[in-house]
Amino acid sequence: MSQAPTEILLLESNPVNLALMRDMLEQSGFRVAAADTPAAIEEALRSVPHCRTALLDSSGFGPDFWDACKLLHRFHIPFVVVVPQVADPKRHAELGHGASAVLSKPLTRQQLLSVLRALTEE
Repeated sequence: MSQAPTEILLLESNPVNLALMRDMLEQSGFRVAAADTPAAIEEALRSVPHCRTALLDSSGFGPDFWDACKLLHRFHIPFVVVVPQVADPKRHAELGHGASAVLSKPLTRQQLLSVLRALTEE
């Protein structure tokens, strides 16, 4: 009997990046629920009731992005935030909003999958 895929939530505002990330995560063995707005997160979570972690790309979002972080934190879902490249990684506000990890662009597939798998291991 094969193990069920790990469920993950993906929040991405760019439709092209959303499709690319979804494909990459699914090819890597994850079951993905996607949301393109922070307001769509609760509905997306209904499609993955055993969501183990979330991946959020902060690019293209306004202050409602922080509401998404609060919601995931309230549901006790660890999440990783991908941010544009910044000079001082210690200045990430995302860590103060409950992110388990913050990754700066550009990043490799291997870096991303390594962090996600570490968060989803039992």
